[in-house]
Amino acid sequence: MKKLLLCLLLMVLGFPVIAHGRDVFLWNLVSRQPYKTVWRQAVGNAVRNTDDSWWLKDAQGTGTPVQQVVVNRTTYYQASLCEPHNCGDNFILVLINNQRVAAIQFRADGTNRAYGNPNRHELQYLLRMYEREVSQ
Repeated sequence: MKKLLLCLLLMVLGFPVIAHGRDVFLWNLVSRQPYKTVWRQAVGNAVRNTDDSWWLKDAQGTGTPVQQVVVNRTTYYQASLCEPHNCGDNFILVLINNQRVAAIQFRADGTNRAYGNPNRHELQYLLRMYEREVSQ
């Protein structure tokens, strides 16, 4: 009964139900609505004409499974994604929900870029994610 209530709650909130034992990756998430539109507006349109970020348009990089997190009382999926064959030098850390994306792309040359205009709380969370990523 508790699992059923949780699934119903997640569906009402607009989060896809993640199958037990099956990982969902960022590219899976942004391939369906409403995440597809949210991703395209924040990231896809910004990189559509740039060759070096082709993998970001449809989140087609190497990534980790999404995890549900709460940042300042707002629920998101968090994920990391990197450019294929160049993970150490070009990656993005993402918070996404059915209404918005907050993300930062980190590059070895220091030309980092924010997507979705992260607010103060999202920015702090993403920077903590970055510190954990680089310390591993």
